[in-house]
Amino acid sequence: MMVIFGGRGSDGTPLNDTWGLRKHRDGRLDWMKAPYRNNSKPAERYQHRSIFVGTLLLIIGGRNNQVGESVPLDIYDTDSSDWYKLPNIDRFRHACFMIEQNIYIHGGFDQ
Repeated sequence: MMVIFGGRGSDGTPLNDTWGLRKHRDGRLDWMKAPYRNNSKPAERYQHRSIFVGTLLLIIGGRNNQVGESVPLDIYDTDSSDWYKLPNIDRFRHACFMIEQNIYIHGGFDQ
């Protein structure tokens, strides 16, 4: 399944929704909104990066429409449908990749 998170709406507002593109056995594709179990929602953002670590989707960096405001590192547990927050990584327009068990963040801008 391909998963996408956030971005900007047609009016420029930052988004915090999560969608998965699923493929059915008969070959059909459709978008499905990810369920959120707890009341915690991720911060709205764009110009962020997402990476899967096992069943965890990490949403790293990004920015919103509040100049200079940092957004937390949000983690979505696909097994439990829960969101968790960690301190921010103050980056946007950066690269993010994983080698073995290490996550690397390169470049980008800070707030």
